[in-house]
Amino acid sequence: MSFKVKKKKETSTLYFGSKITIDKCGSIKEKFLEKIENDTEKVIFNLKKTEKIDTAGTQLILSIMNSMKKKNITIEFLDKNDFFDQAFLKRGIHIDSF
Repeated sequence: MSFKVKKKKETSTLYFGSKITIDKCGSIKEKFLEKIENDTEKVIFNLKKTEKIDTAGTQLILSIMNSMKKKNITIEFLDKNDFFDQAFLKRGIHIDSF
């Protein structure tokens, strides 16, 4: 599984696969835009299986977060690990304060 979106009431959960890399970003963004609806109030990033994220992946996550903030949609990370935090810190980004 590369990426999927599940919606339950006003919450959309984004399930990421083991990699969020440049070769996956296009399809992730496309599926995300297809599935997120106007009644979404909360987006959950499920990162349980994520083991690798590159620069394009961090940019994609930030882009999704920016889009959600503009729409006043709450963002939550589920099963975020140190690896994920380090991927952003390497690029000078503190994801929790974004």
